[in-house]
Order: sequence, then C-alpha cells, then structure tokens
Amino acid sequence: IRYLPTLSIASALAIGVSAGTGTLLLGCLHAGLIVMLLKGMRGEKPRVGDTFSCLRLFLRFLGITLLVTVLVTVGLILLVVPGILFAVWCSYVYILAADQNMSLDEAFVESRKAVQRHGFWKHFVLLLGALCIAGGSAAAANEYVSSYVTTLVWIVPVALLPLALGL
Repeated sequence: IRYLPTLSIASALAIGVSAGTGTLLLGCLHAGLIVMLLKGMRGEKPRVGDTFSCLRLFLRFLGITLLVTVLVTVGLILLVVPGILFAVWCSYVYILAADQNMSLDEAFVESRKAVQRHGFWKHFVLLLGALCIAGGSAAAANEYVSSYVTTLVWIVPVALLPLALGL
C-alpha cells in the first residue's frame, strides 16, 4: 500500500505513452498509405516501401507529443491545484458569515484556520463526498425519471442536499 501512489503514476505513464505511441505509429502508417495514393494519382508507380516512408518521422512526432503532454499536464497542475486549495479554504465562508454575522474577510480567515486545524485532506474528501452526493443524486434522478415529470428530477437532489451539506 505504501508504494501505491508510485505504482499508480508509473501505470498511468506506461498506459499514456503506449497509447500515444500506438496512435503515432498508426498515424505514420496511414500517412504512408496516403503518400502511395498521391503517387498513384500523379501517375507515378507506388511502392510498398512508401507505406513506411513516414516512420522516419516517428521519433520527432513522439518527442513533440510527449513535450506537449508534459506541458499540458504541468499547466493543468498549476491551474487546478491552487483552485482546489482555494475552494476548500472557502468552503465554510458563507456558513460562518451567516451563522456568526462576520464579514466575508473574517469568515475566510476562520474557514482557512478550520481547514488547517483539522487537515486539508479530511476537508477535501468530505467536500468531494458532498459534491458526489449532490451531483450523483441529480444524475440518478435525470436517468430514472421520465421527461414528463420534471419536478421529480429536483426532489431527489434537494432531499439529499442536507445530507451532503451535513457532511
């Protein structure tokens, strides 16, 4: 269990690279087939070797694809992680502001202190669970309710929302 994060990351990288590599190889082979078709349309004699003519560009394609994947991943991490951190810090602002008649600034400070006092991951998991209950109940209601009964679509999420907020 203690190596689970490392194994998960390694598995995701292996799957991603193998999927990307397979896609690029197929793309190179299809490009070779198109080269053969274009030669035939121009009246030149296509060769079977033309199918593999674009494979020499495979390493360049793979390098560019991996670079773009790394840059997109880093960009998403730089955008998503601070957003999640801020969302968890702000999760109790409105409750504190309404309950204790605080300004939003004071409520944010108190909410941040509460998250730091009890641990970020506990709050994150609880908020994620609450979102899953609220969103999942809405999705389940949309799935099982006929299109004629639109009021029932909102009864299930509204009935389960206190449980989600209670978490």
